[in-house]
Amino acid sequence: AALALVPADTDPALRAMVLNNLGNLATARLDHDRAIGHYAEAAALADAAGDLATAARARANAATAAVRQAEGAAALNSEGYGTPVHRFERLIDLRYAGANSELTLPCPADQNIATILRRLFGEAHERQYGYRSDAETVETMSLRVIARAATASSRIPDRLALDHERAGADATRAAYFGPEFGSIETPVCLRSAVGTQWRNGPLLIEEFDSTTVVPPDGRARLSNWDTIEIELA
Repeated sequence: AALALVPADTDPALRAMVLNNLGNLATARLDHDRAIGHYAEAAALADAAGDLATAARARANAATAAVRQAEGAAALNSEGYGTPVHRFERLIDLRYAGANSELTLPCPADQNIATILRRLFGEAHERQYGYRSDAETVETMSLRVIARAATASSRIPDRLALDHERAGADATRAAYFGPEFGSIETPVCLRSAVGTQWRNGPLLIEEFDSTTVVPPDGRARLSNWDTIEIELA
């Protein structure tokens, strides 16, 4: 299995792609409102056909989860997150033998894990599909451990500024703004030249892949994360 590391400064809206040892991509969503270390480990079990209820399968599940949790803890420690702030979530994918889909459940750290999981799976299956079959074999498809740690303060910067390279002074260009304003000789600048103070239109903000138009009755400025904020009259 592969361990995917998401830097602590990553925007929480981003996703971390986790590669499991089947070669498939699984997605771990960063559902939090501040910078956080987030690591996920997916372990696909080779003997997936093993009955969940057997003692051997229960021990294998517990051992796999313990190994993955230790790897997650080591990754968090390497990023500067101390043990007191570590949080772990164990998830297990179960299905009835031969079924086409599985259900994901929390995987408890308990000596009676097989009994607990069989009961939880039966209840979840009944809620999802309207029936349960306690006599059928329940297969373990995969086991995942997600390790998280958060600091007391955010590691996301208040502002993100891109490194723009300016090519000479601002230029001007004739631009047509409709019958109300007609054609106006309009300043053309890069995003970095807009500045954090309001700049009155008309204005053409040129970039490699786009041009932002600020009309004569509008104004623009750069806000946090170097985004362009436009206010219209």
